[in-house]
Amino acid sequence: MRERQVAGSLVFLATMQVVAPGVTQAGMAFASVQSGKYDAYVRDQIIPCFRRPEDVARVVRLPLEPDNYLTGQVITVDGGLTLRRGPR
Repeated sequence: MRERQVAGSLVFLATMQVVAPGVTQAGMAFASVQSGKYDAYVRDQIIPCFRRPEDVARVVRLPLEPDNYLTGQVITVDGGLTLRRGPR
């Protein structure tokens, strides 16, 4: 993963984290959510609901805390979508 290579080369200058958001009601996914493309994921309880950008922003703030202990992480914020199977 390119993110880990960059983080490794900058470890003495700064830490680097990557936030990988799932389906949110904003940005590129907004039209897909509105069209019903992901409704089966909620219906089949694969994800609890579609989240808002504010939900992802909470995770983005975590690495900014002065006492965080993160370096070179990819933080997936998708309600567990990547851990579960797709809709039936």
